[in-house]
Amino acid sequence: PGPNFRVHILGPRPAAFAPASYRSLMGSTSSTSPIKKPSVVQKNQIMSSSSTVSIKHPLGVKIDYTPNKSGIYVSGVYSEQSDLEQKDIITSVNGHELGNMSMEKMYEKFAKILKDAREANQEFVTFEVHKGIQESAKPKDDDSSNFLKKALPLPPKEKIRMVLWDMDNTLLGKHTRGVWFAEIGEEICSLVTTTFVSLVPSLIEKGFQVGVVTFSDAEVAKVYKEVEHKEGKGGPDLVIPIVSGALTMRYEKEGMDVKEAAKKAKNLVDQMYIVGALPDYRNSTEAHEKVKMPMSKYWHIEQVKDMHVKRTKEARIKNDEILFFDDSPPNVKAARKSGVHAFWVNPRDAFTENDWRQAMESLED
Repeated sequence: PGPNFRVHILGPRPAAFAPASYRSLMGSTSSTSPIKKPSVVQKNQIMSSSSTVSIKHPLGVKIDYTPNKSGIYVSGVYSEQSDLEQKDIITSVNGHELGNMSMEKMYEKFAKILKDAREANQEFVTFEVHKGIQESAKPKDDDSSNFLKKALPLPPKEKIRMVLWDMDNTLLGKHTRGVWFAEIGEEICSLVTTTFVSLVPSLIEKGFQVGVVTFSDAEVAKVYKEVEHKEGKGGPDLVIPIVSGALTMRYEKEGMDVKEAAKKAKNLVDQMYIVGALPDYRNSTEAHEKVKMPMSKYWHIEQVKDMHVKRTKEARIKNDEILFFDDSPPNVKAARKSGVHAFWVNPRDAFTENDWRQAMESLED
């Protein structure tokens, strides 16, 4: 392969280069051709305004999104193969405008256009995009100098036994693209929301089971290492140091010695349940050849329930005994359908005190 050769987990890929079990995630419909970044309209080219561009997006690249008044808000992009970025707003796709309709209709229209494009074996779609503000920002509820002083209400134990969060744009005020290649230090750990950091110790202390279910995947990180020779972390390998770091920072700010703070944080994280798997990738492997992983968090939640039984020997937790927070509407909808108390988190804000209080109020009804 030439110097411009690149492999992206969810973008075009050559069949001969990758191991057989990886091919469905490391190639395109023309899987024998070398990978090239899409020949898109220049990212910085002016279209209709100083902040609007046209982007040719590979259909194989998974994105997380939610509709808002302006268009489709992009909350996450799972590969650098696309010029699309978190916080971008898609205003049209393949010439179809997304304005002047309800958010529900917008969501349905956008999903249908993407589905039709895939069924037509198209490799790319063209988005008109209003570029978002890309610099890192603190989650909406964050006050780095002052953690929540008042205790938040906890769920009634006769109703709830377990609380689960998604990672990207939920407990973390950022989307990691599923695999994180940079240092896991104060910069990213400080983006864990204050509400999450405040709740976890209280919940565990009171006997609630706590966990994280994410599409970030350690197996995908391995593929990057094997095929692109890029060192990154995903799944539990990413969640654990981020959450541990955030909790450690909390205790340090409360005046605790750094070693003691790290020890206390580790003790809490060791009690959590963490499951990370990307269905788009896992369904290309032999392990899921016959029984496909649902495109939701259903499999992840079932894994957590199994882990809890194995660890505690207690009765299996029922779905209606679980609280779940996620920024993806389809994940929330699927979880609710299975009986879980699921709540949508606005990806612009990540998990806030208001999200938690609304969930507590719903349990009182």
